Amino acid sequence: YLGKEAHDTPVRTAAALCPAYDIKRAFRLAENYPSADKHIVRSMQRLFIAQNEQILCSKSKQTFEACSNASTVHEFVRAHYPFAGYETVEDYYAHNNPMEWVGKIVRPVLIINSEDDIVCLAENIREDIVGSHPGALLLRTKRGSHISFNEGIFGTGCYLSRITMDFLDTARKLDLTTHYKIHEVHST
Repeated sequence: YLGKEAHDTPVRTAAALCPAYDIKRAFRLAENYPSADKHIVRSMQRLFIAQNEQILCSKSKQTFEACSNASTVHEFVRAHYPFAGYETVEDYYAHNNPMEWVGKIVRPVLIINSEDDIVCLAENIREDIVGSHPGALLLRTKRGSHISFNEGIFGTGCYLSRITMDFLDTARKLDLTTHYKIHEVHST
């Protein structure tokens, strides 16, 4: 969204939490974590495909079958593109792969990834984005898994939420201060 809309977005600041980066390469967790991949793909099939069988089959029975029979998350992602409104998987990737649009992002963005994320793998983390986007900040941690980032003695706090909200709140305050100073200069 941020890259597609560029200067036209009303979003002033954003956060990418455990992003997959290049979705053509992402979601291949079956290679290193086959049991986790199996659990995730079965959950996707149970919670999305099976519960929406009637409406999905009205769109494409063939795609419904392909998604229902996918044995990995990667297979599921490659099969589902007609449900997203695309004729080919290549067309789906061209319009939805964040790496096709990241160069056009013009807003500050916090990117958070963990080395032990089994969904958005460490080898897919793109540190070069920070170097090419002056408003990007990458927070790369050793632990945190995928979206959990629990903290505190009993793990009841959420580091990911706390850091993200701190970033967004600080950016909002800086943005308001900047707009106020600009308005003040132009008013006098």
